[in-house]
Amino acid sequence: MKKKTVIALAVAAGLFLCIIIMAISAANNPKRLVADALANTANDVNGMYLVDYANRLVNGGSVTVTGSLKPLKGTDADAELKVYTDFSRMRFAASGKIKEGKTVKADMRSAFDGNNISVECPQIVKKPYGVSLKQLPSNLPKSIFNPERDGDKVKLNKNFYEYLTRLYKTVSNDKTLANEAKRLKRDYQKRIVTALMNNARISKSSEKISVSGQQLSCTVVTLDFDRKTLADAVSEFVTAAKHDKNLESFLLKCYSNYDFGIKDADDMVDDFYARLDRLKRTVKDYDGDLTIWFYITKSGKRIARINIDTDGKNYDGKRVSYEMSLELGKNVKTAEEISFEFDSSEGDSFDITYSVRQNDRKAYKASVAVKYDFAHGRDGSCGIAFKWDKKSGGYTLSLDRRNKITGIEGKLTARGDAYTFTIENIDTSRGSVKDSYGNKISEYGIKVTFDKTDRAFNPSRFTDVTKLSYEDYQTLKSDYKKGIADIKSAWFKKQ
Repeated sequence: MKKKTVIALAVAAGLFLCIIIMAISAANNPKRLVADALANTANDVNGMYLVDYANRLVNGGSVTVTGSLKPLKGTDADAELKVYTDFSRMRFAASGKIKEGKTVKADMRSAFDGNNISVECPQIVKKPYGVSLKQLPSNLPKSIFNPERDGDKVKLNKNFYEYLTRLYKTVSNDKTLANEAKRLKRDYQKRIVTALMNNARISKSSEKISVSGQQLSCTVVTLDFDRKTLADAVSEFVTAAKHDKNLESFLLKCYSNYDFGIKDADDMVDDFYARLDRLKRTVKDYDGDLTIWFYITKSGKRIARINIDTDGKNYDGKRVSYEMSLELGKNVKTAEEISFEFDSSEGDSFDITYSVRQNDRKAYKASVAVKYDFAHGRDGSCGIAFKWDKKSGGYTLSLDRRNKITGIEGKLTARGDAYTFTIENIDTSRGSVKDSYGNKISEYGIKVTFDKTDRAFNPSRFTDVTKLSYEDYQTLKSDYKKGIADIKSAWFKKQ
């Protein structure tokens, strides 16, 4: 074998050995173990079907509600309201219809694409009206909406008028702020964990625990804090936040974006940092200790359980202890039970449990139960139970509040990305719910459809209301009021 080949093999073997050593070291490093387990669990939560569906729904989906107007009108007529949301692109839309058979009797549409807003209803006014946010700063001062103009005008509150002139910039910044908020959230989740890990007394052990009837082998990472180390952890986090230029820039843009004449953005940022300082002083004055246990599954490196115990003096010098426990199981995506418990030595307790009794091709059965007992308040329970027969489509949703049950029954059908709920009956302890005319809910044929891929439509070409004369505005206002009154009279009063 050539000498160069031998050297190359030796180098490769050395690198491979270094990688193995680094991997073992990382696996045995409690800080890295907790950080990775938290990240893995957070990714699992985001990947849960309901969480993922909800995220997609608000970032490019629609919710539609349909029902019959026959109980009100006496003739076969249907109403539909549809709302589109796309926060990721700052696009929104809504439409409403009233139909007799295939004939549209009323049709209202509104849309927003990040700049233009349009509203139209041919049955009320013949053409669409709207506003260009980009042109508001130049159009508003010349419009009838300027509160400082003489003569006929539509008086707007001065602060609201100034807010409208900044609205385009506000909306344009929303996307940037949303992306920055996501990055800051990830960053500060890591900073909190890092500050805690840097100042805690850390120990590691192995333990078998039982979660939701499952026996799990876990690595237990324990973080112990006394008064000083807890104060040091919070101080480290606060100091890092106060020197973070990215956070300061985000806060300035955020407060400037939504300032409504209440307070200057710089003052709002100063208030934020003042609250951080108060937090640091509060923890420093806290005469107590804190222990956190992370139970990390050895198989999947996920958080199976987190326990937190703290014991210290409260604001009046009385010593109080608190215990908290969050159980997620082997993997939160497939967990049959997730629970959170809180107890204090003063007698307060709060428990919430999410349980899945069945989830297969035949049925889905799940519930959320809440129990609370407050020493200086009331005790009780509430909860939600959901049962869905996937073959027949029938479902029941039971709402339990202090042992008063409300039951909702109907059908649930799934077609692709769309889920449609019909509401056939609502029962309470007083009997079936009826409207003020004595009609049962089933007579309305209410359907609610969620579709995560239904994109918003674009604004129509419109007449900009900032360019209207005072007379045109009054005519539009009068037509609008009369049209709405006619629709209400024709369709929403029982004959």
